[in-house]
Amino acid sequence: MTIAVYRLIKAKHLDSAFNGAASKRFGGRWNLKGHACVYCAGSASLAFLEVLVHTLNARQLKNYQLYQALLHANEIKSINAEGISTNWRDAPSPYTVQSIGSKWLQSQSTLALRIPSAVIPIDHNILINPAHRDFGKVKFTRVSFALDPRMGLIGT
Repeated sequence: MTIAVYRLIKAKHLDSAFNGAASKRFGGRWNLKGHACVYCAGSASLAFLEVLVHTLNARQLKNYQLYQALLHANEIKSINAEGISTNWRDAPSPYTVQSIGSKWLQSQSTLALRIPSAVIPIDHNILINPAHRDFGKVKFTRVSFALDPRMGLIGT
């Protein structure tokens, strides 16, 4: 079975959007600085919300593009919120949460890690390890999307 994952990115960052360079440089909720990771969402709508929560201005999203990749379910390890410290949704992300992802990245045990979304914990994000031996098989393709006009955006 294949699982679709989505990544919403600024068009100007397209050349580095799929190599984990930004997460390596700055760290993220699920990885420490120095560990490259490609953050994706389990749905297009969650990808939108994950970006919106950081911009807080939906109008800025007109410069974004949506990409999709298909992963095999057996390439994905899952972590549930119940097994994580109670402060896992805090901002900035706690070291304990970042180290969970970094340990997984270093282990290279699976291509992807399914983790709960801090924005909507019943939904999931997918981390993809660009250092994994099967990363070269992951193909991101651009997907057209149009948001409801009530969002104040122009579809792409």
